[in-house]
Amino acid sequence: MATKSVGANQLIRDNRYLNSLVVVFLEKLQSYLPLPSDLIFHLATLYRVSTTSNAEIRLRFYGLALKDPSSAAAKKFALYAVNWVIGEDETGVIKGRMKFCRPVFRDVFKIDQDLAVHKFLDAKMSFHPIARRLIEKVWQIQSFMRHDSQTVA
Repeated sequence: MATKSVGANQLIRDNRYLNSLVVVFLEKLQSYLPLPSDLIFHLATLYRVSTTSNAEIRLRFYGLALKDPSSAAAKKFALYAVNWVIGEDETGVIKGRMKFCRPVFRDVFKIDQDLAVHKFLDAKMSFHPIARRLIEKVWQIQSFMRHDSQTVA
């Protein structure tokens, strides 16, 4: 007897309870060592978590995808993540809340500093002044730490 399956994307889009479960699932995955890139790509394709309109799911997915800055997945999703935050994606909406913009810019900066800085400078005036300062502060701290570690070596 064959059973009809419901597409994962439809479940994510239609079921708020399931959205909460997906958020918890992605957060749990973030607590482990970084996943291999092929699994990140599979998650993105199978569940469409990299294109969902649910900001909570998308934030958790990008956190997972960008966890290992040297991975192929991080290099691919860095551009998607930063474009999502600044509204240069299919939503066209800037994610100005600190819980969205700061961690994404911090993670993208670890992967590709030029990309993070260039995209931020293009959209800088779209962010709240406090958000702008805190994002810039993260970069100053990371630059200081990198400079400090080079001095010690």
